[in-house]
Amino acid sequence: MPWTHLGWPVLIATLGLLATVIATGATWTSVERTDQERFLRGVEQTQAAMLDRMETYIAVIRSTAALFAASEEVTRAEFKAFVTKLTLGERYPGIQGIGYSVHVPPGQVKQIEAEMRAQGAEGFRIWPDTPRDEINTIIYLEPFDRRNKVAVGYDMSVDPVRRAAMERARDTGEPASSGKVRLVQEIDRQAQAGFLIYVPVYRNGTVPATVEERRRRFLGHAYAPFRADDLLGKLLGGETRPYLALEVHDGEPDTGTLMHRSGDWSAFSDVRYRTERSLEVAGRHWTTVYIAGPGLEATSGRWLVSVVAVGGLLATAMLLVAAWFQSRARAEAERASAAELLRAQELEIINAVGAEVSAQLDLDRLVQSITDAATRVSGAQVGAFFYNVHDERGESYMLHALSGANPRLFAGYSMPRNTELFAPTFRGEAPVRSDDITKDPRYGRNAPHGGMPPGHPMVRSYLAVPVVSRSGETLGGLLLGHGKPGVFTIRAERLVAGLAAQAAVAVDNARLFGAVQKEAERRKLLLDELNHRVKNTLAAVQSIARQTSRSAPTPEAFAASFEGRLFALSHTHDLLTRGNWENAPLAELARSELAPYGQSRAVVKGPAVLLPPQDAVAIGMAFHELATNAAKYGALSTAGGHVRVGWSIAPINGKPWLKIVWEEAGGPPVAAPTRQGFGTRLLGGGLANQLDGMVTLDFPVGGLRCVIEFPLVTGAAAGAGAGMETRLAAGAVA
Repeated sequence: MPWTHLGWPVLIATLGLLATVIATGATWTSVERTDQERFLRGVEQTQAAMLDRMETYIAVIRSTAALFAASEEVTRAEFKAFVTKLTLGERYPGIQGIGYSVHVPPGQVKQIEAEMRAQGAEGFRIWPDTPRDEINTIIYLEPFDRRNKVAVGYDMSVDPVRRAAMERARDTGEPASSGKVRLVQEIDRQAQAGFLIYVPVYRNGTVPATVEERRRRFLGHAYAPFRADDLLGKLLGGETRPYLALEVHDGEPDTGTLMHRSGDWSAFSDVRYRTERSLEVAGRHWTTVYIAGPGLEATSGRWLVSVVAVGGLLATAMLLVAAWFQSRARAEAERASAAELLRAQELEIINAVGAEVSAQLDLDRLVQSITDAATRVSGAQVGAFFYNVHDERGESYMLHALSGANPRLFAGYSMPRNTELFAPTFRGEAPVRSDDITKDPRYGRNAPHGGMPPGHPMVRSYLAVPVVSRSGETLGGLLLGHGKPGVFTIRAERLVAGLAAQAAVAVDNARLFGAVQKEAERRKLLLDELNHRVKNTLAAVQSIARQTSRSAPTPEAFAASFEGRLFALSHTHDLLTRGNWENAPLAELARSELAPYGQSRAVVKGPAVLLPPQDAVAIGMAFHELATNAAKYGALSTAGGHVRVGWSIAPINGKPWLKIVWEEAGGPPVAAPTRQGFGTRLLGGGLANQLDGMVTLDFPVGGLRCVIEFPLVTGAAAGAGAGMETRLAAGAVA
C-alpha cells in the first residue's frame, strides 16, 4: 500500500488512542466520585443511626424521670419492676443500666442510708466519706448485676466531670451527657471509656421556669451509665459498612478524648477517604471520625477502568480494520449521526417539557404537552394520559389527554379498569412494556370485550408507565400503543418514565396552585365555623336555664344566676361583633370564656392588647376550646382546680411577637390524647397556620399547658408596660 494511503489509518489510531486515554480518565474520575459518594452515604447513614439510637436511649431515661415525677415515692421494688419491664438487654443493647440518684443534704446522710437499708439494700452507705457541701448519691441502679452493684451509694458529685453534667441538667431541665469518664462499674482489667446521661427530676413533676426555682425544687436525676465500646459496638454492629471504620471522641479528636474505636481500625492502613462529623448527644458535642479502607476497594468499580482501557484499545484496533472498508465505515458514521440526531431531538423535547412544567400552571395544557412528548420520543402511534379515579365499581382510569388519535374514536369506549393487565400501572408499581400485548397471558381475560373493543385501533406494542407523586400517590398513567410489534425499547421506557415523573410534578404544582386559590375560601369557612360554634354555644342556653331553675330557690335567684351565665357564654361573640370587627381586647376574650366557672378559678394577666379581627377570632376559638376541655376533663372539672392565662410581648427579628400561655393546675392527672378531636386539630394545625405562628401543647401530669406565639400586628398592643392581673368572679371581673 502506498505511504500516502496510511494517513487515514494513522489518524484513526491516533484518535482511538486519545479517546481511550480520555475515556479511561473519565471512567477513573467517575468511579472515584462514585466511591466517594458511597463512602459519604455510608457515613451519613451511620451518623443517622447513632443519633436515632441515642435519642431512643434518652427517651428511656426520660420515662424513668417521669416515673419519679409522677409519684411521691418510688420504692426499690417498684423501680426494679419498672426497669425489668423495659427489657434493657433485648430492646436497648449497650446500655449498662438505669438508675436514680437522689440529692441529699449533708445533714440527711444517715437518714437516707437507714431508709435504703429498710428497703432491703443491705449494707447501703453513701461513699466516699469525705466532707462536702453537695451530695448526689446513687440509690437505685438496675439491673443489679455484679458491675452495677459496686456503684450503688456512690456520690457522683465528687467527680467534676459528672458533677458538671448533673448541674447542667438540673439548671436547664434538659437531658445532659457527661464527658468521658471511667465508670465505677469498671471492675475488670480491660476497662472501657464511659459516659453518663442525666435527666433531672423536680418536685411537683413539671420543669420550673427559672434556674433558681429549678434548684429549689430539684430532687435528683434519672440517669444511665454507658460503656462506650459496649454501647457503640452493639449500636453500630448492624449499621456500619465493611468499608468503614470510625472513632468517636468526646469533643475534638485527641488521644485523651477517644471513647470508641472500631475493632478493625488498625487494618485500614491504606486510607482513601477520611471525614469528620459532629454529633450532639444530650447537649454534649461528640466528633466522629470516619475512614475508608480496603473494603471499599474490594467493592469498587475500578475494574471498569481496565475494561474501558482494554475496550478502547480493542475499539481502536477494530477501527483500524474498519478503515479499510470505506463503505461500511461511512454507513456506521451515518447511523451514529442519525442516533445522535435522535437523542438530540429527544433531549430537546424533554427540555421543552421541563421548561413548560416549571413555568406553566395550566394542568390541561401541561398534561397534553407531556402526553405529546411521550408519544413522540417513544415512537408510539397513539398515546394517552389517564387519571386514577375511584368510583362505586372500584378503580378505573379517566381519559385526560390524547395524542396521535382523534378523541372521537374513544368517545364511545368505557374507560380502562383495574384489571390484571392494568394493575401494575394503577398501583404505581412499575412500567409495563410488551412487544406484543395480544400474546400477554393477562390480555383478553375480562368481559365484555375479552380484549380491545370493536373499532379500537390495533395495538400490538404496549407501554404503560405510572405517574406517581412525591407523596407516593398514584396519580394516573401514560399509556402508549403501536400497531406493530416490538416497537418500544428499554430506552423509550426510560424516557417515558422521566416524562411521567415530570407529569407528577406538573400535577403536584397544579394542586398546590389550586390550594393557594382556595386559601381565601378556607378563611371564610373558618369564620363560618366560628359563627356556627357561637350559635351552638347559645343553643345551650335552654339547658342552662333548666339546670339553673332546679337549683334556684326563688325566681329572683334564678334570674340573677341565669343572666350571669348567659352573659359569660355570649360575651365572646359580642366582643367580635361589637365595633364592626375592628378589634377585640385580648383580656376580655380570656375573661369571657373563663367567667362561667366561678370566682378564684382563673387568673388573667398581661399587658393591654387589642387584636385585629382575624387574630381575635382565632384566639377566641382557642380559648373556647381550652376552657371547654378544662371544664370537661381538666382543671375546671374539679373543685380545687384553677387556670392561669398570661401573655407578654417581645421583639423577634425587629417585630413584636405575642406569647400567650394557658396553664392548668389542681385538676385530675393529665395524659396526652390518643386521638385528635376538633379542638386538638384546631390548636395544633389551623390556629398556627392562621396566625402564621407556633402552637405548643404539652400534657404534663399536673395539668395541660398550651403556648401560642405569633407576630403582633403593629398598633395592636395598647399601653405597653401597663400590666393587668384579674381574678374572675361569676360573670364579672373583680
